[in-house]
Amino acid sequence: MNNDELRELITLMETGDLNVLELRRPAFRLRLEIAGEARRGAPALTDAVVGMAGAVDSAATVVTAPGFGIFSTRHPARQEAYCEDGAQVACGDTLAMLRINEIYIPVLSPASGRLRRLVADETLIGYAAPLFEIVAQ
Repeated sequence: MNNDELRELITLMETGDLNVLELRRPAFRLRLEIAGEARRGAPALTDAVVGMAGAVDSAATVVTAPGFGIFSTRHPARQEAYCEDGAQVACGDTLAMLRINEIYIPVLSPASGRLRRLVADETLIGYAAPLFEIVAQ
């Protein structure tokens, strides 16, 4: 990736009102963030991660958002939450949903262990934002 391509990505972020952009390729990983202050006071998407987060356990697996949208622990067709904070989860379990209009994208567990939620329900989430951490037991 060259400087012209980086400039183009930054321009797309600014015009598309994106605060975070992450690209992953086999040879590299690129993450661009625009601070909330740079948007003339607009809150950054990463500000949506509320004070529940605290310090992230280095031995934990961090579950990140597979896309952007509104974070929810429930689907409208279900009354109960997919899982509660502190619950034991298995690899592949549905942990939550990201809602974009009427589309729901599942957030799946990549590992087994005890779950710790980092984000409040009905919060706007950006791509790759940390949602949960899973501590193996």
